[in-house]
Amino acid sequence: MEDLLTLTEAELPVALRWQAVSFVRVAWPEIDGGALRATYPPALDPVHHLVVDDGMLLASADTFVQVLEVAGALVRVGCLGNVFTFPGARRRGHGSRVVGAATQHLRASGVEVGALLCDAGLAGFYAAAGWEGAPGPTLVDGADGGPPSRVEALRMVLATPAGGPELAAAARDEPLRVPFPW
Repeated sequence: MEDLLTLTEAELPVALRWQAVSFVRVAWPEIDGGALRATYPPALDPVHHLVVDDGMLLASADTFVQVLEVAGALVRVGCLGNVFTFPGARRRGHGSRVVGAATQHLRASGVEVGALLCDAGLAGFYAAAGWEGAPGPTLVDGADGGPPSRVEALRMVLATPAGGPELAAAARDEPLRVPFPW
């Protein structure tokens, strides 16, 4: 039986953790030179949204919170990333389920706006869960204090009850500087 689970980093069983890490390593081998040990650093307190069938991970998405500058103010941004469905389990709605659970979690968490980075071809997939495409550029902090570089991914934003549509519009239209592209 397929279960939809939302688990904190501390609650995530080791077997599911390693399956999720393996998903990320396959999809994005360039991260950490392929030596990834966690989907996100534990200090970010990620929350894992999973579809599991008898201990086997079928789909996953992670959320975490970062304080970023939006419209000249520091705000709590709920980040969505590492969205993945095992190839043999695709086209069954599992990705939509984990993105829906993650989106609902972010809206209820008290963050002021949500943000994700994705391939432009996935805009419709995320839009179905309430995310909006953001034309403003995303900049990642430069190494060793160097100048920021532009992230070549579509940014999408999510309005939340804590921030409202005005803050989401600012996050959508203005440049957003992030410490790393998640």
